[in-house]
Amino acid sequence: MVAERVRLLIVDDEPPVTELLSLVLGKAGYHCLVAHSGEQALALAQSQRPAAALLDIALPGMDGLALLERMKDAQPDMATVMVTADGSARVAMAAVRRGADDYIVKPFDDEALVFSVQRALRTRELEVENRRYRQSLEQMVRQRTQELAESSRAQRDLFLGAIESLCTALEAKDSMTEGHSRRVAEYAALAASVMCMSDQDVEQVRLAGLLHDIGKIGVPERMLNYAGALSEEDYDRVLGHATVGADILAAIPDLAPIAKWIRHHHERYDGGGRPDGLAGTDIPLPSRIIAVADAYDAMTSARPYREAMSACQAQQELLTFQGQYWDPAVVERFLRALPSGATRSAERGTESHEHEPQRQGRPEGVGC
Repeated sequence: MVAERVRLLIVDDEPPVTELLSLVLGKAGYHCLVAHSGEQALALAQSQRPAAALLDIALPGMDGLALLERMKDAQPDMATVMVTADGSARVAMAAVRRGADDYIVKPFDDEALVFSVQRALRTRELEVENRRYRQSLEQMVRQRTQELAESSRAQRDLFLGAIESLCTALEAKDSMTEGHSRRVAEYAALAASVMCMSDQDVEQVRLAGLLHDIGKIGVPERMLNYAGALSEEDYDRVLGHATVGADILAAIPDLAPIAKWIRHHHERYDGGGRPDGLAGTDIPLPSRIIAVADAYDAMTSARPYREAMSACQAQQELLTFQGQYWDPAVVERFLRALPSGATRSAERGTESHEHEPQRQGRPEGVGC
C-alpha cells in the first residue's frame, strides 16, 4: 500500500488534537481528513471513503464507540484506531470488541502513532485478503461439489441402466416373470414409504425389489418355464435363487448393502422360511417388505393353470397368513397404502415356480 495515496479520517472534537494528528501523519505521507463530530465524520466517510479512521472515544453526543459501530456498518473494510486519554484495559477491550483494529493513548508518541496506523491498515488489508481468499475457496468448493454431484448423477444413471439391463436379461430368460421385478420394486417402495423410512432408504428398497430375483440367472430355464409341478430337488434349486442373488450382489460394492435383504426375502415370519430360518424382526425390515410385495404381485399375476387373483382376493390371502408368512405390520401398512381398486391384468404375464400353488400348506402366491 503506497502511503501518499492513503486517506485517513481524524475525528476529535478538539481542533489542537486534530491539527497535531494531521501534522504527524501528513509528514508520514498520509492525506488527512478532519471531522469534529460523529455526524460530520459519517458524512466524510461516505463521500471520501478513507482507508482508515482515528476516532476519539470521548466525543460529545455520539461517542467514539457508537461512531465506530456506525462506520463499520457502512464501511466494514475500513481500518480503525481509537484515540483515548484513558489507558485502562476496560476501554481498550471495549474498542476491540466493537471492531477496532488498534488504539493509542493520549499523550501519544509520534512514532507510535504512525506505527499504530500502519499496523491497523496492514491488519485490515490481511483480513480483506483472507476474506477474498475464503470466498474464492468457497466458490471453488461449490463449483467442485456441483461437478461431483453431476458426475455422481451420471454414474448413478449408468449404474441404474446396468441394473435395468440385468433385469431385462433375467426376464428374457424367464418368460413367465416379465415386468415382475419392476412391479415388486414399486410395491416395495410404496410399503417402505409408509413404514416411515427415509427417502434414501426407500430408494434402496426399490432397488432391492428390482433385483430380488436376480439369482434366478443361475437357475436352469427348464425349471423356470416348466408348467407342471416341480420335483423336490428342482423346487429347492429354484428356491436357492435368493442365496445366489445375495452372493452376486455382495461382490458389487454399490450393491453389497442390499445383498442381505435379497438373501432373506423368502424367510417366513414364523421362522419356517429359507435360507436361514430367521423369524420375526430378526428378518431385516426391507426383506419383510419385499416378501409382501413379491407375494402380492405373484398372486395378482396370471399363471398357465389359473387366472390372476383379484386384488381383493390377494389382499385377503395376505391378511389370512400374516403372522405366519408375513409381518403383520408390513401387511397392514401395505394394504392401507395400495391405491383403491388396485388390480393386475391377467394378460400381463405369468409367474414362476417360486410361487407354486400345488404344494401343500402354503397360501396362493407363496414360494419359499
